[in-house]
Amino acid sequence: MFKLGIVTVLCVSTAFTQPPRTRDLKVEPTNTPAPAVGALPPSELRWALIVGVDQYADKQITPLAGAAADAHALGDALVKYAGFQPEHVVVLATDLPSERQPTKGNILVKLSNISSLLPKDGLLLFSFAGHGIERGGDAYLLPSDAKVSNDIRVVQETAVGATHIKSWIGEMGIKQVLLLLDACRNDPTAGRSDAPNLMTESYRKAFTFDLRNHDVEAFATLYATKVGGRAYLYSEKGHGYFTWALLEGIAGKAANAAGEVTLGSLQRYVQDTVPRLVQLDLGVDQRPFAEVGGYRAEELVIANAAPLLAAGSGTPELKDSRRLEMEEWERISGSRDLQAFVKFREKNPAGSLSVEAGRRIEQLTWESVKETADPKVLQDFLTQFPQGAHAQQAGAALEALQQVLADRQSIATVVARYAESFGRKDLDQIRTLWPTLGSKDSRKMQDFFGIARSIQLKLELVAPPEITGDHAQVQCTRSLRFADERGQQQPAQNKVTIRFRRMADAWVIESLQ
Repeated sequence: MFKLGIVTVLCVSTAFTQPPRTRDLKVEPTNTPAPAVGALPPSELRWALIVGVDQYADKQITPLAGAAADAHALGDALVKYAGFQPEHVVVLATDLPSERQPTKGNILVKLSNISSLLPKDGLLLFSFAGHGIERGGDAYLLPSDAKVSNDIRVVQETAVGATHIKSWIGEMGIKQVLLLLDACRNDPTAGRSDAPNLMTESYRKAFTFDLRNHDVEAFATLYATKVGGRAYLYSEKGHGYFTWALLEGIAGKAANAAGEVTLGSLQRYVQDTVPRLVQLDLGVDQRPFAEVGGYRAEELVIANAAPLLAAGSGTPELKDSRRLEMEEWERISGSRDLQAFVKFREKNPAGSLSVEAGRRIEQLTWESVKETADPKVLQDFLTQFPQGAHAQQAGAALEALQQVLADRQSIATVVARYAESFGRKDLDQIRTLWPTLGSKDSRKMQDFFGIARSIQLKLELVAPPEITGDHAQVQCTRSLRFADERGQQQPAQNKVTIRFRRMADAWVIESLQ
């Protein structure tokens, strides 16, 4: 039995002079024994940890787009085409609940948990899409809670080092490794969102294994771009160009007549597709390349998909159900029309993109309701997506909104009780509602109560109370009618602002102006 691991990673942030352009995806030979590995282990021996980081807690790190989508889509493709069992594919992404956030702690814990379940002759796939940086000649991946600093100690404590990953794989006994590095896009430092994040030679070496020293038995490292280049986001599809080409290749576009996708055929498909698409869309250059050692790339079947065309049949691709599904997806993938994705999933319930369509439906639904002031809307969202990526956020938003509504009701009740107590001349009750009422204002009220034979006070809220932490304020229209020994007096009306503070879980009046 052989041992195999797969890793997908990111890029590096450093200045680099771009070398002359090349025209192909290079497979770099290594001084190793003849390739021996030509098959993957059985499905039950395959595990994957897939990480996608779009958003960072450190606001100095620029956000990305498409990294989380890359992670979800890759996970779906592994189950659909590469023989992975769903329960063996673990996705950490910034659009998931806290326990699935791509923090450094979660990444290392999941790696540890998987290592205890993965046999040495199994397959590990570790995928990371997000920012990467280089410090002191060492390569680091930036999880969602990373900190960017020129102080190497800060980076070492908060980022995930390439040497750490290689060391972990070594301790697991995994001898076969495949790395997919995507996507060296923009500089992670805030304020430099347009600056390229170039692939460096030292970063390339950080994810290369030495077969001569028995680091691994075989490895393949596929890079989204050559040294000195950068990778780009395929905005129309919501993925990196490199990842999109990989997904398309795995799904069948790199398949032979038997529907088999080999490592070699996938490399060639990515080689042809990425430069062409990037040049066509953006007018710039992105040239993936690869380093392979110890694998029989043309024999190593990494996915199985129905061929797009029957061999020798000449049947148009539009007659293939997969082609029809993909063409429809291409038409709607860049849309923000919720109903378009609903109809797509209804039409393709068992399709390869059904899960991704469901994720888009939830995302668009969440974006339409997350600012609502109606708790029923949030409750309906939770009913529709009880285990969704935004369920935790929706639950927290619902709880916060219910608290705000309860606080507003409590404040409105205090206003009504104050008006009622004032009309009854009940100074003791007023002091209860307004514990900081000063002696001067208290005497004025007492004097007024002494001369007024009847009082009618109305306080109508102009707008809902504004609440900030333990303080709140509300503007009211005050209407005062009273009678004294001279008879009924002319009513008075004006606007007043009442300020409140929370005291022992109750709202009390702080001032009235």
